[in-house]
Amino acid sequence: MDTWSIIVKKYFDSTYVLYACLFIMFVTIFAAGNQGFRDSDIIIIRKILHPEYYNGEFFNISLEKYNPHYNYHYFVAFVARKLGCMEGFLPLGKLFCILQTGLTMLVLARLCKYLFNNDQIVLVISLTIFLSLIGARLAEPLNMATPFYLSAIYYFLRERWCISAFFGALLFYLHVGMAMWWFLPSCLALAIIFLTQKRVSVKQVIGYLLVVIALSFPVIYIYFGKSVSSNVDEFAIKYYYYAAWHDTSPLLSFILRPITFMGQWLIFVAFILGINKARKTGFENRSVMPLIFGVIFLYIVQFVFADIVHSSFVITLQLKRAMNLIYILGIFFFSFLLANQLRKGNCVFFLMFLFIFFACRNGVAFVVFGLALVIYELFEGHILHFLKGMYEVLRSNTNIDHIKGVVSKGNRLLQNPLAIVSVLLIVFVVPKLLIASPIKSYIKTALHFSEDNNTNIEIAEKEAYKDIFKYINDMIMSDNTVFLFPFNKWDFPVYSHHDCFISVNTPITNLSVGRSSREVKHILENDLNYSIDRLFKDVTNNANIFDERWGEMWKNLDEGIIIHWKDKYNLTHVIREKDLPLNFPVVYQNSFYVVYEIK
Repeated sequence: MDTWSIIVKKYFDSTYVLYACLFIMFVTIFAAGNQGFRDSDIIIIRKILHPEYYNGEFFNISLEKYNPHYNYHYFVAFVARKLGCMEGFLPLGKLFCILQTGLTMLVLARLCKYLFNNDQIVLVISLTIFLSLIGARLAEPLNMATPFYLSAIYYFLRERWCISAFFGALLFYLHVGMAMWWFLPSCLALAIIFLTQKRVSVKQVIGYLLVVIALSFPVIYIYFGKSVSSNVDEFAIKYYYYAAWHDTSPLLSFILRPITFMGQWLIFVAFILGINKARKTGFENRSVMPLIFGVIFLYIVQFVFADIVHSSFVITLQLKRAMNLIYILGIFFFSFLLANQLRKGNCVFFLMFLFIFFACRNGVAFVVFGLALVIYELFEGHILHFLKGMYEVLRSNTNIDHIKGVVSKGNRLLQNPLAIVSVLLIVFVVPKLLIASPIKSYIKTALHFSEDNNTNIEIAEKEAYKDIFKYINDMIMSDNTVFLFPFNKWDFPVYSHHDCFISVNTPITNLSVGRSSREVKHILENDLNYSIDRLFKDVTNNANIFDERWGEMWKNLDEGIIIHWKDKYNLTHVIREKDLPLNFPVVYQNSFYVVYEIK
């Protein structure tokens, strides 16, 4: 073999090309996207960097004492100080997003290779799906904790219990919720393995628990102390249950988003089918199903104690979110089913997947595709027998052998991992580059990327909103200002350095810091004439009910109530839409908003 052949074999091996293509997809996400920190995280990071911000009664993030809930924010603020990013967080947010997404993809690749014995087709399909799903994710504590979460899963499946416990304990320092969503199902899984499979000893189970408890004890101790001294009231719990129904309530998830609910459980069905098919080809890991049983048990607990019993403790735990484990494994085994069909010479489902996942991206289409794949997997023999009969009928009447030859060549081509990743690369990268580039409008229209007039108005309104904050930050320098702003614009502290009044998000903010919402409840009932029963009425019929009702309260707000709030809560300014004028002195205005001084 000559030198050139050796170089080609070494550096252009299929594995290198596969990873190179996946890396190009990864780079494309951040080249074409605008990732950064979540708005709610920017508020806390800015408060750490500028302790003088947000000291008002209704939005006061107390950081006088160490709070483990903000560990991620402390770290980001530390890096921000070192890099001199005291106000502009977009570049830093993108950097954190790249790091956490890169680590996540590395662990996902490792997990996939272990589960499917280095199956390149499964690797390419599954990682492309994950890249597509996490491409729009922001830099936040949950996403920073994800690589540790996946590492805990990886070592648990490899039966390296203590190493898994180590990563599970680290989760408590980054995201206590994710830590619980892993720790509880892993403990239930260990119990199942011990009682039914006899593959783990009492000593190993105790060792697992001791490692997690010992390493996470400082954080758990602080959280326990905070829960004991918490002033959270029933109103805040009820408000959170309905406002964050997608995390707190299996029942409301089914009622308000039935298509999404079906899609989530279709992933579970695909997982069951996939693992059964994989076992026929040599898949032998016996720790997967105990973890799944643990997650399903927690889901049932959430349903019973949140939706039926209305337990405050269970509602705040959000045990429903432990289902993320099933979604992750479900995507892997869904990819295995697609790879299995490609190996059989059936590229139909792969082509459907390309169209629906990258072009259509519609919830109903996802469900229909999932049902089609599940039905085909369940009744493959009968369907193939029927199709064979149809083929023979067509063949007897028409000459379709040449069509069969073309299809066979296409099927053989798509059995090659390099061909698959090449197709995925084109479908994944090209649309994102077209969106980011200044291409002709008619091309964007053809690709469903056109911006209608409503979108342009929304963009202009957002710019006007930011313009208002530039003015009040630069020109209103008083330390005693308290701003009233549109109730639905909960992100006020993201842009402003001033204290603020209540918003749609205030009860949830109070819940997260253990503060009472009694005063918010009093304002709703006595000042805004919106009883609690009225606020929660017909919530199960409309997922957007809170935004609509807070919007109604904002439109009905008059000068009398604002003056009352000025006297009682030291309100100084109002930010109001131009089409909802007030009889106060105008300080500043633009095309959408007006800043009033309350006098």
